[in-house]
Amino acid sequence: MILGGRFWVRAGDSWVRAVGTEFNVYLRPTGPEVTVSEGTVNVVSATSNDLPPSDTVTASPASVTAGEQVAVQGRAKMIRELNSAQLARLLAWRSSSLYFQDEPLSNVAGELMRYTTLKIDISDGSLRELPIGGTFQANPEGAEALLTSLRDGFGMTIRRDRPGHAYIEGPAK
Repeated sequence: MILGGRFWVRAGDSWVRAVGTEFNVYLRPTGPEVTVSEGTVNVVSATSNDLPPSDTVTASPASVTAGEQVAVQGRAKMIRELNSAQLARLLAWRSSSLYFQDEPLSNVAGELMRYTTLKIDISDGSLRELPIGGTFQANPEGAEALLTSLRDGFGMTIRRDRPGHAYIEGPAK
């Protein structure tokens, strides 16, 4: 929403204001995650009136600058510095690539499902925590590449018994 020349993004229960910047807003189930690559953004908890805050609001904004990320959970805002490799990975989707390094399989599958209609189910709880690394396309081919890698590289069984669903199971016995 643009009000009076100011650019605001509503993400869950937070407002994010751009101040001559480049940033990502990722609305996770736990709350928004804002990554800043240039400039500064202010993150403020939303009120029930559904309008962005005014410049005079004193609701303790989190000011996040280039190379930082803020994760918002309720009214708590946790800011962390990112190194250049972390920042590059987080912004890679802009060039249609997703980078993962030692991420749990459940997170990788969840992220890739954002770019496809394919539903990926992981049947074994211990497989959900399997650390995965790699580069995948941010499109349906990326999800298929993950499944192929798991089958060919880890010997997992990939079952498809209904359209639009893939089930990841442990190695074939």
